[in-house]
Amino acid sequence: MRAAVALVLLFLLAPALIVVPLSFAGDAMTRFPPKQFSFLAYQNYLHGPGWVDSTVFSLTMAGTVMVLAVVIGTLTAYGIVKASRRVRRTLSILVLLPMMVPTIIFAIAVYWLLADLKILGTLAGFIVANLVLAVPYAVITIRNGIEGLDPSLAKAASTLGARPARVFVKVTAPLLFPALAAGALFAFLVAFDEVVVAQFISGSFAVPLPKRMWDGILFRWDPAISAISTIQIAITVAVLVMLGLLHRRGQHAQPRTETPS
Repeated sequence: MRAAVALVLLFLLAPALIVVPLSFAGDAMTRFPPKQFSFLAYQNYLHGPGWVDSTVFSLTMAGTVMVLAVVIGTLTAYGIVKASRRVRRTLSILVLLPMMVPTIIFAIAVYWLLADLKILGTLAGFIVANLVLAVPYAVITIRNGIEGLDPSLAKAASTLGARPARVFVKVTAPLLFPALAAGALFAFLVAFDEVVVAQFISGSFAVPLPKRMWDGILFRWDPAISAISTIQIAITVAVLVMLGLLHRRGQHAQPRTETPS
């Protein structure tokens, strides 16, 4: 069974892993394995036109979406958990709608919406569009964290005289931190990697990194694309490792209740 799982994982990861050595192949990126070692791809990324600007734009946009998604996702998740069963089911379906709608349909709809709002091709337009896509991931993650909290801890803090704000800061927030961090990371990845919506709402000065990479592959092959792909793979792996650590921390953070003898 372990050998079968290892083969399946290798089959899934092989295309992505090939990109890493190709990023050090210089101009000879059509042959694998590469026959030369060069940092030309990374030099093109640092000094090529628009690559660094698109990276800064994507990081700024994704970071803003991450913060807003955590705030909105926390409030929404708390409202869903505290609602009645019928309202909870309806709200859960509404929150998940952006995940169920095909991306191309959402991209067309958000194009006309942003055009009416006069923010098409701007940073604000990208934040609005990607926030809709990222909030469901944050809500799902944070809701699971809220449902896993022990309500008796907050009640005990209130009984001891703590006000609701102090209960949240001192008791609820530390226990909910792994879920908040995981929701933030998911929201960041969703906003940073989205390319279909970017094809519709990009402007002359608002070009995210995935859109510029797509244009580079479509019109002309730039060695910088392989370097950027390697960097994105490294970022994704780092985020997954952080999610695993946060999940483990969340399991250890939950207090164990002992039944009295």
